[in-house]
Parts: sequence; C-alpha cells; structure tokens
Amino acid sequence: MNDAEAKKKTTEVLEKVKQIGNMAGYELHLHDDGDMLVAPFDMGEGRTQAVYIRHAGSTPADQDVVAFLSPCLELKKGFMKGMGKSQALDILRRNSALLFGQFGLYDFGNVEVLMSSSCQILETMEVEEFEAHLNCVAMVADSYEIEIGQDDF
Repeated sequence: MNDAEAKKKTTEVLEKVKQIGNMAGYELHLHDDGDMLVAPFDMGEGRTQAVYIRHAGSTPADQDVVAFLSPCLELKKGFMKGMGKSQALDILRRNSALLFGQFGLYDFGNVEVLMSSSCQILETMEVEEFEAHLNCVAMVADSYEIEIGQDDF
C-alpha cells in the first residue's frame, strides 16, 4: 500500500470510529497530525486525561484494528535517562494484573511515552466496547499518574 492509499485507509477507519463515538455520546476531534482522533477527559478533582485513537493495522483476515492510547509518563531517551529497572519491572507486573489493556512504550522521536492501551477490531466494535476501551485506558493512565504524583496528560 502506498502513502496515499494508507492515508485514505486511515481517514476511512477514523471516520467509522468517529461515528461509533458519536453514537456513544463522545465528541472526538481529529489530532493536528491528522492520523488519530483525540478524546479529552475530565477525570474530576481538576484532573484531565487524553485518549488517542488510531488505526493500528489489519488482522491477517484484513480486518481493521484500532488502538486506544492514553499517555501517563514521558521518558527522555538516552542512556540512563529513561525508565529504570525497578520501574520497568513494576510495569510488567501491572501488565500481568490488568484485565483489559496493557502498558507500552511509544516512540515520539526525542521522547518515549508510557501509555495505557488496548486494541479492538473495528468491524466488530459495538458502542459499549468503544466506551469500555476509552474509559479503561483513561482510568488506568490517570491512576498511574496519581501514583507517581503527576497530572501531565
């Protein structure tokens, strides 16, 4: 698939997600980059959280997969500037305890961001599943930020 076809596919996928989001009562905005949707959350008590939804790829059966991502920690890149061993082991332990979703590191050039994430096949996603993904990744990311004493996202 060339760049133009990939961009068209991403646009189609995001439009379908936006329709499901609208049915669920959420107003999703296109990110400035144009390659993902953004859902801002008011977590209460003055806390906020953002959820990003992007086209993650396709299954072997050519079904579109969307990823729900919510950032919770920015890490500097470079030797001894990122996550330490104890923090990495803590994240792995948390992953084994999560029933829905996982933590992962996402590379944004000069920084890496720890995000709570989950994925769903778009063609089978119902409104209730959309809401579950959206709320779960936001709550997991915000809970982690609370534990580390931050509210950056």
